[in-house]
Amino acid sequence: MRLSHWMALAVLFGGTVTGDIVNELPPEEFDVKIGETVAVSIASNDGFTNTECLIQTPDGGPHSLQELDFIDVITEAGVDCSIKIKVTEEIEGAWTLISRATSFGSPVKRTLPFTINIVPGEHDESDDEKTESEEEEEKEKESEEKKETDEDDGKTTWLTEIRRFTRTEQIVDVSLPNIGYDEICTVITPDRKTITAAEIEIPGVKVQSKSVFVSCRISIGPLKSNLLGKWTLCGRRDDAEERRCQVVTIEWNSENAPHALWDSRTQPLFKHPVNLNGILTPVVIGSGSLLTCHIVTPNGEDLVVLPETKYPGIVRAESSTTGCSIAIGPITQDMLGQWELYGMFRSVLGLNEVRLPMNFELYDTDNPYNQAYNLTVLDAKRHVINLGSTISVEVSGHGTMDSCEFVAPSGQAYQSTGKNNFEGVQFVNVDGIIACRISIGPITEVMLGKWQIVGKFNDGNIFNERQLPFEVIREDPANPIDDVDRIVTTIDDRKYDTEIGATHEIIINRGDFIKSELCQIRTPSGRQYTLMDGFNLQGIEIIEDTNVECGIRMTVLSEDMIGEWVLISKVTMLSDPMERKLVFKIHIEERVEPNSASITITEGNDLYLRLKNPVDKQDTCKLIAPNSRAFEIDEPNARLCGFLARAVSDQDSGEWEIQYGDTILYRAVINVNVVERSTIQVQDLTIIEGSKLITEIGPDDLVFCKLEDPLGVTVYEGFGRCVIRVDRATRNHNGKWKMSIGLQGRILLEELTFTVHVRSAGSRQVQTSVRRERPSVVISCSLTSNVEVRACKFRDPRGKILIASRGVGEDRYAYHGSEVTYKSDLSSHECGIRLTNPSEEDLGLWRCGMETETETHYGFLPVICPWLLDTSEIQDKVVTEPILSADTSYVSSPEGQAVVMSCSVSATIQYCYFRAQNGTVFSVTPGATSTYTEYVGNGFAAGECGVRFDGLLTTDGGRWSCHVGLLDSEQEQRAEITLHIFEQMRVRHYIHPRGLMVEADIETPEELEYCRFVRIDGLGFTSENVPSGYQSLSNLQEGLCALLMRDQTTLNLHPWTVAAKVHGQTEITRTSTQNLLWTLSQRTATVYSIYLFTVVMFILLATVLVGVSLGPKKNRKWTYDRVSRLSTNIRNSFRKQKPVGGV
Repeated sequence: MRLSHWMALAVLFGGTVTGDIVNELPPEEFDVKIGETVAVSIASNDGFTNTECLIQTPDGGPHSLQELDFIDVITEAGVDCSIKIKVTEEIEGAWTLISRATSFGSPVKRTLPFTINIVPGEHDESDDEKTESEEEEEKEKESEEKKETDEDDGKTTWLTEIRRFTRTEQIVDVSLPNIGYDEICTVITPDRKTITAAEIEIPGVKVQSKSVFVSCRISIGPLKSNLLGKWTLCGRRDDAEERRCQVVTIEWNSENAPHALWDSRTQPLFKHPVNLNGILTPVVIGSGSLLTCHIVTPNGEDLVVLPETKYPGIVRAESSTTGCSIAIGPITQDMLGQWELYGMFRSVLGLNEVRLPMNFELYDTDNPYNQAYNLTVLDAKRHVINLGSTISVEVSGHGTMDSCEFVAPSGQAYQSTGKNNFEGVQFVNVDGIIACRISIGPITEVMLGKWQIVGKFNDGNIFNERQLPFEVIREDPANPIDDVDRIVTTIDDRKYDTEIGATHEIIINRGDFIKSELCQIRTPSGRQYTLMDGFNLQGIEIIEDTNVECGIRMTVLSEDMIGEWVLISKVTMLSDPMERKLVFKIHIEERVEPNSASITITEGNDLYLRLKNPVDKQDTCKLIAPNSRAFEIDEPNARLCGFLARAVSDQDSGEWEIQYGDTILYRAVINVNVVERSTIQVQDLTIIEGSKLITEIGPDDLVFCKLEDPLGVTVYEGFGRCVIRVDRATRNHNGKWKMSIGLQGRILLEELTFTVHVRSAGSRQVQTSVRRERPSVVISCSLTSNVEVRACKFRDPRGKILIASRGVGEDRYAYHGSEVTYKSDLSSHECGIRLTNPSEEDLGLWRCGMETETETHYGFLPVICPWLLDTSEIQDKVVTEPILSADTSYVSSPEGQAVVMSCSVSATIQYCYFRAQNGTVFSVTPGATSTYTEYVGNGFAAGECGVRFDGLLTTDGGRWSCHVGLLDSEQEQRAEITLHIFEQMRVRHYIHPRGLMVEADIETPEELEYCRFVRIDGLGFTSENVPSGYQSLSNLQEGLCALLMRDQTTLNLHPWTVAAKVHGQTEITRTSTQNLLWTLSQRTATVYSIYLFTVVMFILLATVLVGVSLGPKKNRKWTYDRVSRLSTNIRNSFRKQKPVGGV
């Protein structure tokens, strides 16, 4: 490719070319003696405009040539920079001749490095002066030359001198064209000796015989230094004095390196079909200016053809400085065979030659004078096709088309004018262009193979035959074919993060100066498909658009489409075949669950990571750590992608990721938190004997806890913080407790101990104080403890709660308090409230509560302000002694639900119990539970006592009482409570004038969500979907469920179950107690009994009458008594009997 061509491409792809284009010529070396001259030059080149010549000397530079007086500047044609240097001792070393020029507007710098080496040699002053004998010889030689020239005046024709640049071991031919008669050939050697050809006995010089093309010819070589110089070959007719002479000067191409090769390029053999009397004009074009143009005949004659030279049948076709073109013909039988055309050129890069070997063969041996066509066999092409598709193939020419034919894979030829045809192949008429075109298709198996299409064209007596061999191949995606050497460019890679079912367009846009040839797609499996007629790859659709050079629309249908694809566009750009590749990746990621998404681990422990569910491709598992640390496979959990990282440190905190999968990338992210090992301490606890304690101890992030009391009994074992649950504190709880805890990031449990102090209930922990500072009152409570008081509150006699917030004042209240620490690690915590301008409502008994981490401590304070007790009425209202009262004196609850009754007193309670109306006593204690009861309240120390019953019946209602004994009083106090227990729902089953009726209503009418009825055989339905024979008369808004049954069947007469659902509550279910089946049976039995009684009585009366009328008086009396007694018994059988002892 020419330099200008590559520069154009550089501008096209990379932008503007900047900076000099540097061409370094082959270096030269001179071994010379002092006094000799060194000549160096840089030849000119087409397209280059020289602007400056510079020289780099051994001492530095560069310098302009005019700066150095020991350098002679030579100006001659075909040379940009040329100098001569007289050799002295000072010039030895490395030099560089520099030529600056421009080429197509771009700066070009050409450099010719050369080295001057001075070799030793004798030097005498007399060497500069010629001896007398030498001068005489020169004069004699000049005289002979002058004599010879004088003799030849008017008798010698001097042909144009030829200058041959050569190298060692080459052979140079000197010849005279054959002009039709024999000549006597003579040779004048470089030393001016004239020798006839028959007498030549010079080593390296050979006389060649006459031929069709030459009359005289000598071959000089293999060349050595003694054969250089000016040779002259002359020819003269035997009967004439006139002669013609050809002068050829032979010189080394490189004086310093006679053996140096030059650039030589041989073109492929040109098989030229010819016909007799035809004329050929082959041409070769080299780089730079043409020096000599040569033709080598089949006899091996190397003929230099000048514009004016005329060999028989061989002349220059045109005079050009850049090309060598020779006309050969009219062709004769002697001209058939091997020829070679070559030209010698000199460019900026030096001497170069271009050779064209040719073989002249008769186009038609049977008819040698028939017109020959210049045969051009085009590069074979391959058409990769899908069966069923159609292709078009053609060869084009100029002028008119003489014939068009094709050769099928079978070897049979078919012509457009012939009668035979090949099924599936048609000659196509082409309008507007000169071409031989055929259409092949739809393609079947028999059409696969090697074809050839041949077109013959005639353009103004220029006859050309163009043959295009091509092969039709069925596409094999596993073995893609491309036999063209292409320049490959890669477009930036693309990545598509997608999902199954998504669609994407992948496009290579059409570029400038580009001609598209074909598009291909390479799958992740390596199979390559051509986007052409018949293309069928599932999920891939070809995009047809004038702005698209190559494009597809891809729908991701399955995992098989995941991976790296390549979209390939094969084009030509400025006649250069190119391949543009777009690599794109279809990437799908899915998140999977790890065994644990978050892991906290203590430093130094081993980290185990794995997935939640096993995978089939465990060989693809890999672990991505937040740092480049080592890890290993957890073999027992290999199917779960298990990994093990030993002895983790704080640097291992962060996101770890497990990945697996060949196609879809499955990812599981695990957050790992590495914590340092720490010392855990648990504070001791203090509780009051008999009190209840429920609290959590230990760090907030505990994973597991096991708790043992001083007796070694496990009282708690579970996850999370430790829970101490003491229903009623006793002396057994006093002592050392053992706690085994599991920490996050640990496997082994850590054991700790702490002490529980149980104090008697009589020991007051909260100390109270009331200070009257008229017009204010300061009330305060203090607690001595080793734990911090978290909150403090006060309750006034009316039940209003006040929070003692540090440093806060609001309305009539302000915080008052302090904290003093002792050496025993105990602190006295004080909190209080200042009441400014207290009122009557503030007088009475107050309660304070001080909350710590473990429990709340209570104290009671009497607030009495004498200046407010100015009347007896106020004095009577103020309560100064603790009095027990019921929190709610009337308690009402549905049957079966939990019932709470409570009472309170402004003092510490020692014991408490509740008494039912029937005299049953229920004792309650904080923390103690029984089958039926549970304590409710803040504890006896708070003056509160309450009881919870899980479920009471209606018979349990009535007058109840709460009884308490105070710690500071011997007298027991009681409070009355009225308890009312009612049924939630009543169900009635009775006979209605319209049929049977089942009704249920809620005790406290509320809107119902639904009513449900269940028959004794299990048939169930709601009021919204009653079956045939039933009618719902329910009123859900008023809480009524009612069902009317028209038929008094046996099933309908049995008891029914009714369920009602109140919005927001649980379902209520009741069953009717009336059995109408038994009731109706009783009625039927009664009617039958009356009928039987009437019949029997009639018979008896009849018997009596007969007996009375016929029997004796005594018998009549006995009969009368018997009948009366029987009648009474029968009558009494129908009456309801009274129970024994009843009234």
